[in-house]
Formats: sequence, C-alpha cells, structure tokens
Amino acid sequence: MYRHKPVKDWFKDEIEGAYIVGGVKHKVLEVKIVHRTQLYAAIQKKSGSVYAVIGLLKYHKGFYNFSYRLMSEYEMPYYFKCPKSILDKLTPTTDEYAIQWREECKQYHQSKVKQNGTDSSRVSN
Repeated sequence: MYRHKPVKDWFKDEIEGAYIVGGVKHKVLEVKIVHRTQLYAAIQKKSGSVYAVIGLLKYHKGFYNFSYRLMSEYEMPYYFKCPKSILDKLTPTTDEYAIQWREECKQYHQSKVKQNGTDSSRVSN
C-alpha cells in the first residue's frame, strides 16, 4: 500500500535507493524546497565530492498529482534560488557550467539582500 511522504523525504529515498551513477549510489546531504516549485539538494559522491541537483516540481489535481524534472548543476539550469546552506556544502569543481551556476546563485542572494536588506528566499525545511 502506498503511503504519502513529504516531497523531500521521497526525493531522498529515491536518490539514495535507486539513483546510481556509474554503479555507485550517492548520498543526499540536504534537501530544500523553494516556493513549492524548485527543489535543491546537495548530493555526495562516493569520492566525497558534493554537487547540486535541481528539481522542478509541479503539482496537479487528480490521481497522478505530482511531476518533476531533475537536473544537475553541470547542466547550467536557469534556476538560481538555491539556498545558501546547500551552496555551502558543495565542494570545489572545475566544471565551467557548475561554476557559472554557483556564481549566478550567489548573485541572486546578493541582489535579494540589496533589495530587502535581508536574505528573503522562502525555503521549506
């Protein structure tokens, strides 16, 4: 029987239980959801390096009421509201798309501080 789980718990179970890259399971260090439409996660590889996964979330009426699309920072997704706590967990990288994505996220946070005087990204814990 299916039991409803919060999206963050489902994502963590899904990644750690089934997400195998190159025959290696990855560990989810942290998951945050921003504005109910974007999921950000810090994922640790067996080597110890940590990268970001971004998920676009959609909720629908009806039986199949949830859909998602996952992408990594290496794809340079155009979603930059990654919480600082996840950015702080990422290890250095040489991938130019990941570097550019991380910089755009930092600029997003800097612009929010300048606009509001505080860090105001809405995050679900």
